[in-house]
This record gives sequence, C-alpha cells and structure tokens, in this order.
Amino acid sequence: MSDAPRTTRRLEEALQGLVKQVVDAVPANAANVAHRYFELVAPEDMVGREVRDLSALITSHVAVAQTRAQGSARVSAIAPQLDRDGWSSPHTVVHIVTDDMAFLVDSVTAELSRQGRPIHLVIHPIFAVKRDENGNLVEVLDQETTQEIPAGYIAESWMSIEIDRETDDADLRSIETHLLSVLNDVRVSVSDWPAMSARAIELASSLPTVAAAYSGDEQTDAVAFLKWIAEDHFTFTGYSEYTFSASGIATAVTGTGLGILREVSQEDTVAMAMRSHAGSSRGPLLLVTKGNTRSTIHRPSYVD
Repeated sequence: MSDAPRTTRRLEEALQGLVKQVVDAVPANAANVAHRYFELVAPEDMVGREVRDLSALITSHVAVAQTRAQGSARVSAIAPQLDRDGWSSPHTVVHIVTDDMAFLVDSVTAELSRQGRPIHLVIHPIFAVKRDENGNLVEVLDQETTQEIPAGYIAESWMSIEIDRETDDADLRSIETHLLSVLNDVRVSVSDWPAMSARAIELASSLPTVAAAYSGDEQTDAVAFLKWIAEDHFTFTGYSEYTFSASGIATAVTGTGLGILREVSQEDTVAMAMRSHAGSSRGPLLLVTKGNTRSTIHRPSYVD
C-alpha cells in the first residue's frame, strides 16, 4: 500500500494544527480571516512555516483591507524584515484586495511574469465582507467560499502573492502601480462584458439593413461570426466605434467606448490596425486582425 494517502493526511492534519495556532496569534479582527485564509492552499506550501510569520502575513493583509472605496482595488507590495516589521519572508509579498471577478489570478500573474518576477506562491481566499458607506471594513464572515453571499455583504478576492524578493522602494511602488492598472482593466472589461456582448448581437441583427451593398454570403458569414463570439467564445475587453476619413484616419466616436476603450483616444491602436483597409470606398464587411498591443486581461496574447 502506498504511503501517499497517509502522507497527505498527515500534512492536512499538520496544517489544521498550524491554522489553529495562527488564529490564536492574530488580533481579534483578523480571526475570521485566519480561519479561511489558507483553505485553498496546498498543505505542503504552509507546513513548516513560523506561526509568527503567518499570523503577521494575515495581519498585514487585513491592514491593507481596512479601507477600500467601492469599485476600486488596494495593492501593497512589501519586503518584510524581522528587525523592522516583526516578521520575515524570503520573498516580496504582494497583497491585493478587490471585488471578486473573473480573470483576476490569470491577469495578475501574467503582469508579474511580464515584469520578470518569478512567482513562488499564490494565496487566494474569497471572503464575504461588509463595508460601511465610506468603504471601511466592518466585518469578514467566517464561511466557506462555496456558500451564498448574504444580503448586505459583498464577495472580495484577497490575493497574497510571493515573488522574488525586491527591497527597492521605487520598484515596490512600480509593482503596485502596474497591478492597479491591470486590475482596473479587468474591472471595466468584466463590468462592461454584458454590454459588449449585447452590442455584438445588435450589430448582427442590423447587418442585413446597413450592409445591403454586400453579398448575401458575406452578410451570412458576418452575422454568424458576431453571434458566435457573443456566445462566450470570445473574451471581450473593449469596444468602440470609429469613423474613417478617405485617407483612412480613424476617429473615435465619443460616448461609444466600453471596457478598456471607455476613454479611447482619437486614434487608438485598435483602429490603427485597420487603416490599410479603411481608405477604400468598399472595404471588407468584417475584418479580424491582430493589434500591436498585448492584452492585460486573462492571457498576455496580442489582442484581436
């Protein structure tokens, strides 16, 4: 009989004992957080660590979460030192507190990889929290992430990511700034996703009228494609309408932007890719091409 099941059971029991010690060591306002903080982490990543360091890790994360304005994220990159902070880590620790949304882990880890910062551990509990009208943390429920969020509470993602140690203050602030930008991109894309999907359906419905100059086959293919991408076959990140001059210069139509193109410039990189096709009197009805920027959402591939 293999020893693997027994080893796994011993690790799980050791983690349970460690969590109990951590709960006893943290301040009262962090106890509910400590109960659930490591529930999605592999026991082997935690067992053997100092109670002092784990309790301080949670306490520092709770401190970051104390105030968060609605529709925003909090990010803090720290390199704890025992003599200065009372706890230590061989890594830099990045704390994130934000509304729970799709694509968070993928987008954040992709950004850290883009910066060339190896990731050693991701801790990602999801909490049901209550905040007052000023965004101050009132309560964190001690409940499993699979349970329904009660009325009056919101689901928040608390991410703690360990990366290669970085102690330079300017670099730590740069990490924070870039991650805040990515989290904002995720937020506007996720919140505007239904509107972008609906716009694709609206465009598909309008094509037989507005594209009468094109053949029936072209219209049929374009309609089928737009409907297909709206059925969760495409990650919508941004949408905007443009007008094109005879020379192919693109101008964004004010008020049409969604997602990361909510505040699009007069001449955006997405439109730049279309210039060579826009100058003719009758370009293709549907054009799919690659942009010259990488996505900050979900996967770091070049945008379509």
